[in-house]
Amino acid sequence: MKIFIEFLIAAILITSLIMLMTWAYNTMTSVNKKKSSNKKNKKG
Repeated sequence: MKIFIEFLIAAILITSLIMLMTWAYNTMTSVNKKKSSNKKNKKG
């Protein structure tokens, strides 16, 4: 039972970490798109 609880905690931590990384990546890419939107408009 103790192993299951530890596995559950680890799964929650990993999931939250992945969500945080995905959110950070999305915010970074959206900021980069706003900055470099003038360069990429010609290429579509």
